[in-house]
Amino acid sequence: MSGPAKRLLLVALGLAALGAAFFVWRGRQERLDALQLAETQQFDAAESILKKVHERDPNDVEVVTALAQGFLASGKNADAERMLARWIALRPNEVEPLKLRLKFLRVHERHAEAAADADRILALNPKDEEVRGRLPGLLFSAGRFEEAENACRQALAKTPKATSLLQLLSQIRRARGDPLEAAVILDELLKSHPRLYAALLARAILHFEADQSDKAIPLFRKVLAEDPTRQRTSRYHLSLALARVGQTEEAQRLMAEVRKMQDAEVLLADSRTAGDNHDLQARAAGALLDIGETEKAVRLLDKVLAANPKHAPSHRLLARHFKSQGLPERAAHHSRLAGDAP
Repeated sequence: MSGPAKRLLLVALGLAALGAAFFVWRGRQERLDALQLAETQQFDAAESILKKVHERDPNDVEVVTALAQGFLASGKNADAERMLARWIALRPNEVEPLKLRLKFLRVHERHAEAAADADRILALNPKDEEVRGRLPGLLFSAGRFEEAENACRQALAKTPKATSLLQLLSQIRRARGDPLEAAVILDELLKSHPRLYAALLARAILHFEADQSDKAIPLFRKVLAEDPTRQRTSRYHLSLALARVGQTEEAQRLMAEVRKMQDAEVLLADSRTAGDNHDLQARAAGALLDIGETEKAVRLLDKVLAANPKHAPSHRLLARHFKSQGLPERAAHHSRLAGDAP
């Protein structure tokens, strides 16, 4: 090869090396920029680049971490779960990805998998009291009753007056076929916490299951009268207890109210994913008004009218609501906007 040809070859090789180095540098810079965007909570801007970097190097744990956290924050559940699994595979002895997945599984009520992750976390870090405190409930929800009881009693040895653990222990004993001990635990708990409505409801259910409706009914009525968070559940159980003792008229009325509440919950859930279906949202609000959930109903109607100020069904519902509240001027205002009054 002549001298000029050699020089040309060397120049070509040098240029190729420079080009390769540039692409490597650009890839690294792209990666760093995407990680910085993700770190500053700009995941939408970083997502496509991070995915590209991940395809080039599936073992880049920083990129996997950023993708997992970004997908979790943006509600992309399938992608989040896939990246969490990859992160855990790359760092099997780290607690952080396991704790993130534990939280994810708990939110999605996948109790058996959550309990397994809790076990792994505690094997790595036996001093993690937060996870240890959640373990009895996770084991119970996963149907691992014997393990749940052991974990619950260990926790109670440290905090013997913890009401949540005592209620859980009662549930466990009931699930394990010992309603008598379950009842004793609740009776002791209710002596010091007579307005602990979850325990009161559980005690009433135990009375009902023991064919003691005469004792169950007053407790169901107390929960229904005093606890706004257990209206549907207490109505349902009270209806069953009343039917058992022959008070069928009140039992049927309560069960009809339960069905209305169920229908309202279904409509409300549908309305949350209905986009701009304002008619469906108004129907959900009307169902909420029918069961006395006025604050939720008014908030939903206000939301509809913010998007569609001339939506007549929403105005009619607000007119009805304000009339029932003794506010005739506001009722008339919404009737006019609905086109029902001059």
